[in-house]
Amino acid sequence: MSSIVQRLTQRDLLKQYASVTEQILMSGSNMLASIVVIHVGNIAQFGIYSFVFVLGTLISGVFGTLLHRQMMLEIASAGETEQRRIFLSTVAIELVGLAIFLTVLAGTTSILSVLFDFDTHNRIVAAGAVYISLYVLFDAFKQYAYTIGNQIYSLRCTFIYVSVQVLLMGGLVLFYHGDWVVEAAYSILSIGLIASLLSNRLCLDSLRKSQWQSWKFSAGVLEGYFKQGRFSLLGMAITWAQNQSMNPFLMLISGPTVAGYFSLGRLLIMPMAVVSQGLVNSSTPTLRRIYKQKGIGDLPPTIRSFLLKTTLFSLLYVAVLLVGHYGGLLERVVPDYEQVQWYLLVWVILVSCSIARFWHGQFFVVSMEFQFLSRVSIASLIVTASGMLIFGVGFDSIRLALASVIAGEIIALILYQRKQASLLQTNQ
Repeated sequence: MSSIVQRLTQRDLLKQYASVTEQILMSGSNMLASIVVIHVGNIAQFGIYSFVFVLGTLISGVFGTLLHRQMMLEIASAGETEQRRIFLSTVAIELVGLAIFLTVLAGTTSILSVLFDFDTHNRIVAAGAVYISLYVLFDAFKQYAYTIGNQIYSLRCTFIYVSVQVLLMGGLVLFYHGDWVVEAAYSILSIGLIASLLSNRLCLDSLRKSQWQSWKFSAGVLEGYFKQGRFSLLGMAITWAQNQSMNPFLMLISGPTVAGYFSLGRLLIMPMAVVSQGLVNSSTPTLRRIYKQKGIGDLPPTIRSFLLKTTLFSLLYVAVLLVGHYGGLLERVVPDYEQVQWYLLVWVILVSCSIARFWHGQFFVVSMEFQFLSRVSIASLIVTASGMLIFGVGFDSIRLALASVIAGEIIALILYQRKQASLLQTNQ
């Protein structure tokens, strides 16, 4: 019996490491693309690239929250046939949603081209839209593989994506000398995603072997997703507005160069967020099963163990940044580091708070307390939005505006802890 338990424990550890490794690869992918845009182009073009990327994060977040996360919760403990059936319906719903997104985007772009001098940006919009659509499908495949316990296979597909990207980005650096840097970067990312999707035999075979029910069945699946995911969707949108809308905000009030400095600071701190998100994604099915089998009482110790791992990595990474800062390495390798370093400090504090918030939020995700999550997100957003408008627009102080974002994260964390303590006390 002990040997069986040991093998199961080792298997779970391998899955966790595979998930974290995959997130590191994706982080490296984003970092590589950003470095190439900065190297081939300039900070302003990187600001535009980051602007599109942040908007893409919102779109993929909508699909991920309403469809992918709900699919994980729905099929985590279902049988293989039911898993495949719901996965097929989810992909069908997703394709319809992407078609609507592309139609609306094309109409909006056409209107902007008539009203404003927007024609020069049409290529960026098109390249970004293709990338976002492919990434949504890529994420759906990844989350399905995670749910059925195939994180290692998902890692293999991600490795293919990154390998293709590295090869093509190398060619871009060596041979490209034009002005379409942002378009070229998103085109390369799209080619890598296509290669990964076509190589994912696990998900493609699952779709092929699934028996299509009907659009009525898929509509029922979507209705169930929306019923339990609407509050989470609202919370995601609010969280995006709180954490990600800073780039569009800076783009509007200060221009692409300042937005580029801000995004470059975020790029340097990205590994902290990525490792945490990798563990969060990998832990959701496990925590959901613990909740269904044992209730909320066993959730806090498991979540704390994940949080401890993430915190230890974060401390190590911040120590490396400090060495690079005081040793002069960052000043030598980061363009305009004198301007970037303050934004880097903001991101270190913000990501540290966000990591704690994400993990404490997992308690409410797996217990499906989405209405509470949305209320907390609204309270946090009010603090953030008020600070950004008052300090950023009213007093023209970017530093105080960004400090209000950190304040919003801290308030959300306090509300999470108080609610969790109340629920645990009631459950005793």
